[in-house]
Amino acid sequence: DPKLPEMLERVETQASEANEPELLRLLGLLTDGVYIGPRTFHLDVANSCNENCAYCWFHSPSAGNRTDAHLFDASWKRTHIDFDVACRLLDDLARIGAREDVLLTGKGEPLTHPRCLDIVDHAKSLNLHTTLFSNGMLLTPANLSRMHEAGLDLLYVSLSSASPEVYEV
Repeated sequence: DPKLPEMLERVETQASEANEPELLRLLGLLTDGVYIGPRTFHLDVANSCNENCAYCWFHSPSAGNRTDAHLFDASWKRTHIDFDVACRLLDDLARIGAREDVLLTGKGEPLTHPRCLDIVDHAKSLNLHTTLFSNGMLLTPANLSRMHEAGLDLLYVSLSSASPEVYEV
């Protein structure tokens, strides 16, 4: 495209450290290249869960009625990502500059992974913006303190209701 040099010059004059990742992604689109990793990366930490919420696709007592329920057998529901594999993935993300948001999620409760907070520690040691999704049941004072000390950037807590009475409705 003959306009590409002009566009790149305009982008270069507006470049700053804050928008550099998005500009690199734009450059990749314009040149059919890859210069930086994804903006958001979902790292499924655990399939296991300490609850069986009625609305859950995977752990609800009624989830067995799904047509693909055979994919989510008892052994699958106990799986966790290997800690070393998680660390290597995080190392790769840091190496390719994908620092904007690593989401620690899964098809269960991430905090059921015995080394979930070690994964948070490793992500933060690599300066990765790190978000954790939780059902909140394992947010003990010790776990919250550890998350704070690691520098967890964002914690999402899914609440089914504000009280047992509302939940039963």
